[in-house]
Formats: sequence, structure tokens, C-alpha cells
Amino acid sequence: MVNIIQVSVDPKELEVKDKLEAMFELNKRYLESLKEPLSIPLDSKAGQEKLRKLFWYMIEELFEAVNALKNDRDWVRTEYELDLWRIYDEIADALGFFITICRYLNLDPNKLYEIYLRKWKVNLFRVNSQY
Repeated sequence: MVNIIQVSVDPKELEVKDKLEAMFELNKRYLESLKEPLSIPLDSKAGQEKLRKLFWYMIEELFEAVNALKNDRDWVRTEYELDLWRIYDEIADALGFFITICRYLNLDPNKLYEIYLRKWKVNLFRVNSQY
């Protein structure tokens, strides 16, 4: 089995200007390699079932990341070293599912940014107005 700590990245690969756009492109290539569709019919039962599974897969990966935190348990007396690479690995998995979900919801990087910006403004309003 291979994990992210065993894989090297060429510094030139990190010189991408728009990293979110690049992640969406990598996701597209990954889905194509799996022979997965690049879009799904959102109004269909099958499409919504696929979307629901992807949301759960993403949540499972986040739970796996949380499970790597060992010193947060009240009953633990031994201090454990935090395995950040394990958490990074699970976050990368969750992000992959998130990007696929975005793709299937027709959210490209620009639309995702617009929606994030809108929500950021809502949250800022709530903070400033003591909502």
C-alpha cells in the first residue's frame, strides 16, 4: 500500500498559479481513469443516490482524520505523537470527494468561489450585527 508520505512531488508541480482549478483538473483525470461520469443527472433517483454516497464517503474520511487525534480522549493517560501525515492523507481524500461533489453539482472553481464569498458575507454580517 502507498500513502502520501511515500510519494514525492516535483517542486515544478507546485508552481501552478490557480491551485483550485488544478485540483479540479486532477479530479477530472482521476474520474476518467476510473471510467466514472463527469456529470450525473441530479433530478434522478440514481443521481441523488450517487451524490448521497459521495457525501457519506467524504464524511467518513473526515472521521478517519478525527480518529487520528489520540490525545483528545479524556480516558487517555499516555501522550501520543500526532501523525499529521495521516490526517493530511484523510483530508486529501475528503477533498477529493468534495471536488467530485462540486463537479456533480455543476460547481466549477469560479462558482464555488462565488458561493463561498456570498456565505462569507452572510457570516460577516452575522458577526458584525451580533446576530
